[in-house]
Amino acid sequence: MKNIIANIIWFVSTTMNDLKYKLAINDIEKTQKKILFNIISKNKNSEFGKKYNFSNIKNINDWQEKLPITQYEDYIEYIELIKKGKQNILSQDRVLILEPTSGSSGPSKLIPYTSGLQKEFQKAIDPWLFDLFTKIPRLLLGKHYWSISPVSKIKQTDSTVLIGFASDEEYLGPIARFVANQIKPVPSIVKEIQNIDYFKYVTLLFLLKTKNLVFVSIWHPSFLSLLLEKLPLWHKELVEDIRNGTLNPPNISDSNIKKKLLEYIKPDKLRARELEKIFSDNIKAYKKIWPKLKVISSWQNTDKLFPDVLLQEKGLISTEAIISFPLLNKSGKNLAINSHFFEFKEKEGSKILLAHQLEKNKYYEVIVTSINGFCRYKIGDTIKVVGFDKKCPLIEFVGRSHKVSDIRGEKLNEIHVNKILKNIYKKYNIIPSFAMLAPVIENNKIFYALFLELEDNKNIDLLKNIKQQLESNLRENFHYNNCRNLEQLKDLKIFLIRENNLVAQKIYIDISHRLGQNLGDIKPVSLSNYTNWLEHFPGEFLNIKL
Repeated sequence: MKNIIANIIWFVSTTMNDLKYKLAINDIEKTQKKILFNIISKNKNSEFGKKYNFSNIKNINDWQEKLPITQYEDYIEYIELIKKGKQNILSQDRVLILEPTSGSSGPSKLIPYTSGLQKEFQKAIDPWLFDLFTKIPRLLLGKHYWSISPVSKIKQTDSTVLIGFASDEEYLGPIARFVANQIKPVPSIVKEIQNIDYFKYVTLLFLLKTKNLVFVSIWHPSFLSLLLEKLPLWHKELVEDIRNGTLNPPNISDSNIKKKLLEYIKPDKLRARELEKIFSDNIKAYKKIWPKLKVISSWQNTDKLFPDVLLQEKGLISTEAIISFPLLNKSGKNLAINSHFFEFKEKEGSKILLAHQLEKNKYYEVIVTSINGFCRYKIGDTIKVVGFDKKCPLIEFVGRSHKVSDIRGEKLNEIHVNKILKNIYKKYNIIPSFAMLAPVIENNKIFYALFLELEDNKNIDLLKNIKQQLESNLRENFHYNNCRNLEQLKDLKIFLIRENNLVAQKIYIDISHRLGQNLGDIKPVSLSNYTNWLEHFPGEFLNIKL
């Protein structure tokens, strides 16, 4: 009954933003104009607003003439002031947290997260949840898991502002967060566990205890796969802990947090007997483990572990803004026109268009203005318009405007990778004839490999150091480090291309051409997001253990 009441409260809380959105899509030009001038009005006295004379902006033409299109590098000096605790810099809202994301000029960008930005996100999250609750009412009857990740150990010695969220639920509004706390199966304290095996064990324990699990929100389906692959190894211990209300993960000790966790664990002999019977028949009978599971929300819908469960792709969400959100039975994702002010650059052209000017089957780069002070911000995403919901564009994510490799959420940026590799070459005094970092899929495992061709094989002895240095530098990227910690990405490897005479470069050009690039446009890259280079380069992985 407690779950039902909490879910009903949550459902009711989404209705207002859903209604506003349904009204907004009838006149998106008016909606978008209102949002822009609300942002201008609220931030006109910020340092950024004064610099660009927000008070004198009277129309959208003024806005586009006075403000340049920006990227993260344009905000670095402002972010540094915010890190020192200064307020009213980009926005008049107090900065609650600096949320890390991947950056082009360094390992991480830090995005100011304010109460206003949270409300902008909520305006898109609520219509999505309202749609799910109304079309799948059984979601009102059970518990909802919003993914929790271990808190990243980001150095904060130079920042007076907290850095980084740990849970999806922190993007929700106060009512939604309160309700989520009442119905979530896994307590937030789990985020404090740094040992990854311990984290997996405890998360599994709480999920297994939850027979009435109805909804799961994760970023990549592999997260569930990585949890569940431990069941054959740990199922006996998990059942015993559920039966006795204990916490005794095998070969793992973390006494600092164990006491806190035990406050959430009560003996459940009935559930233990149920699980014991299920596991004795088929340890992978996930439908029997969670018979009420209805929806898994992730950014890809490729997981086959739950064939009878709706796998709903998330909309286009970045740390800076929420661009779109899914609604059931729509051909694309609804543009979040009630959240931010959007502009769009033609992919094949130079025109800057507004939301009401978009055309079906055309490609655009997204430019977003948010209440947190990021204005005319080129977010780096390219979208395609696939249809309309009344007058609201339905979009699909096509790719990154800048070279990014993002297989499991790691968000590696080519500029950052190139900088790392150049520093390594200088440090170890090597000049490779070819070097490129790329993801590899092998035996259902994903990892990054440095495809390396050396003109002088005497440098091979240095490769252990190079591998260590490269892995360490890549882990400075918040998201890559998270993927490595969660084992969504396996150990970095070095693939040595054995033949010389620039064979690697020739192969790279040939394959790039086959993949559709014009020969005249093919340039050397430090980072590729193509996963099949292993099929093309002659050579072998070096057996380097750190």
